[in-house]
Amino acid sequence: MTLILTGDVQPYVALGKMLQNDGHRVRIATHETFRTFIKDAGLEFFCIGGNPQDLMSYMVKSAIIIYPSS
Repeated sequence: MTLILTGDVQPYVALGKMLQNDGHRVRIATHETFRTFIKDAGLEFFCIGGNPQDLMSYMVKSAIIIYPSS
């Protein structure tokens, strides 16, 4: 899942375009914010709903920090 930045989605778009060039059907599921970016890349889009700004606000207010597992 991606949150707010186009940079969060861009690697998946690049991968999706490579997979599509190899004949795969690609659909990226994320927030509505990224619909145009994904569709402009020629990939399918599926909205997961919700508002990424609300989610980020909640995480900041709740002091939720996501660390990568080691």
